[in-house]
Amino acid sequence: MVSNMCTSDSRRKQKLTKLIGVPTVYFLAEGIVFPSVGFFLVDFIDGLDTNARSMGFVHSLYLGIILLLGPVATLIAKRFGNRATILAGSSMVVGGLVVTSQVTHIWQILLSHSLVTGCGLCLLTQGMVYDLASTFNKSASIYIGFMYAGASVGFVVNPLIFSQSRLYFGWRGTILIGSAVSMHMLPLVLILFRIRRPTESDDVITREVCCKENDELSTEMTSKQLTNRKQCVGESSYECSKNDEDNDGAKNIVVEKGSRNIHQSVDECADELSELTTEDVKKVPNEPEDQRQLEACEPQQENPPSLLMFCKTPSLLLFSTVYFFGRFAYIGFFVHFTASLILRGFSEQDAALVFTAYGIGGMLGKSCCGIPGRFGIISNYNFYMISMFIIGFCFVTFSSITNMATLLTNGFVVGGFIGVFVGLFPAITQSCVSKEWFNFAYGYIGIPTGVSSALGGYIMGAVYDASGVYTVSFYIAGICFFFNGILMFTKICIDKCSSSRRSNIVCD
Repeated sequence: MVSNMCTSDSRRKQKLTKLIGVPTVYFLAEGIVFPSVGFFLVDFIDGLDTNARSMGFVHSLYLGIILLLGPVATLIAKRFGNRATILAGSSMVVGGLVVTSQVTHIWQILLSHSLVTGCGLCLLTQGMVYDLASTFNKSASIYIGFMYAGASVGFVVNPLIFSQSRLYFGWRGTILIGSAVSMHMLPLVLILFRIRRPTESDDVITREVCCKENDELSTEMTSKQLTNRKQCVGESSYECSKNDEDNDGAKNIVVEKGSRNIHQSVDECADELSELTTEDVKKVPNEPEDQRQLEACEPQQENPPSLLMFCKTPSLLLFSTVYFFGRFAYIGFFVHFTASLILRGFSEQDAALVFTAYGIGGMLGKSCCGIPGRFGIISNYNFYMISMFIIGFCFVTFSSITNMATLLTNGFVVGGFIGVFVGLFPAITQSCVSKEWFNFAYGYIGIPTGVSSALGGYIMGAVYDASGVYTVSFYIAGICFFFNGILMFTKICIDKCSSSRRSNIVCD
């Protein structure tokens, strides 16, 4: 009893510690890294003597690598453990940010920010997600949601801090200070993700569980033997021997090994059951009822998942297309919208306020995106489809807004529904495939999505270099989301037509 109380107290402390510490780690990682480059994008273009196309590619490639290297991070975590993966990723994030503050050529920031920092954040994110999922089985989604909320807090706070710090230390000094603050996540990772060694209480609990399972298994076999003996009472010797031969395999093998007393101890029954093998069971004549029970107990082997699932499941192919174009447009807008405000004549403080409004909307969108579907207000599919049209409208009108209050509202709405677009997609994908195929489907969707994310910022920057304004770039982003909404609405129409046609055939 005392050991159980100690174990529950330690688990409660562990949950509370990670509930606070994990969002803090992600705040010090993604919450600092992304604003450090996104907010100073214009300064990088001027300081490195490059163009918006190249810097957009650098920043969007950083975001794409986080998705593209997900399978590699999975293999590393399985080989070296979650703690080593998280520590290696956090070290790469800090080192990449330090080097980024001192770059002088475009290829240097491509290596430091896109590759080193991007790979580090991928390892950090995947390692923490795997650790939380294995530590907190049923409540893992809560802790993972809080983890991503830490980055959104960084999007809210850090642009305001960076705009003031730049006045005293310059943009390079501000990024260097940000890397020094981000370095504090290294000891925090060592404290949070400790290697848990088995204790004496764990051994006691393990022994209790094993003894309980053996007792239940042995009691079940003893009751089964008693039932079989009762069936033999009153029957002829021929019928009794025939019944002994035709009953389940475990009892037949016991009879073949020698007669035993029916009142044998529970421990002997458990030892006897442990000696049974699959080959012994197969030697016994199969009774139809027992055979059906065995077939029902055997796990059904499904075909291994493959890329053919996208052809067999049209809904999964549709959502993959929607997410592909959505990530392309979202990353292209996200990389360049702060720079577009500064180039249009707004001050850096105003741009920081719009970025903050975007971060606040993102926090609300990611944390509340599942509430309407959970309470039956609107289905996840319809909510997702409506968000496509709202995001497209906000992207198209963003470049023509000149009022600061309207810009803040636009940024808040964009952040909120982008949070719905990102946060609700796993649930949309899970509705298309089985639970066993979800990881495979979601992982393979991330590969083309990572490519579109890497190209989004580059293509939007190239359009700006060719046209001289960001209006055309944001029009393209808005059209992509309108296209996604039309695709989803078309699927609804097709499904309704198909259902009505089937109902008419049934009536005829």
